[in-house]
Amino acid sequence: MPDTTSERGLEFIKSFLLDLRPHIAYPTHLLGQAARAFDGASTLGTSILCRAALEAAYCWFFQWTTDAGGRRGLINGPDGPKLLPDQERPGDHVNFGAIMQLVRESNLLSSAQLEASERIRRNGNWVAHMIQVTDRDRRKSPNPLDWTPWITDREAWADLEDTADILKTLEDALPSIYR
Repeated sequence: MPDTTSERGLEFIKSFLLDLRPHIAYPTHLLGQAARAFDGASTLGTSILCRAALEAAYCWFFQWTTDAGGRRGLINGPDGPKLLPDQERPGDHVNFGAIMQLVRESNLLSSAQLEASERIRRNGNWVAHMIQVTDRDRRKSPNPLDWTPWITDREAWADLEDTADILKTLEDALPSIYR
């Protein structure tokens, strides 16, 4: 089980950044924040930030890349960003189910990465978990602070590792000219 009183998360993110290009800087920043949350013993913060990093990376990837003969190419200048499914103009609400459909159809991720992505999104779904926690624990205790986080240290560490792996896969999908 990870030692959450150390700087294990910070060391992990430092080694991860050595191999990463800056194209997905915002998702990478969120992953760094997740690593810091892990070091601060916040399993919930880790998983919520991992979900945010993945969702930001998927949106960026499909806004700023295009299929170029079976490979991905970057969109530069006035041609980008592309609209995401169900958007009429940049900044409109995004239907994340449609984004996940794009992820699945792209065949960028392995089946294990797709499963990890779904787990990370489930673990980081703070609102759904808070509703479940509130309903379940309200019946057990009148104290609103008497509840157990839904994410263990081991699960938070797995979310951190798998998020990094998926971000690396997205970066590797870019044309070699951008590496």
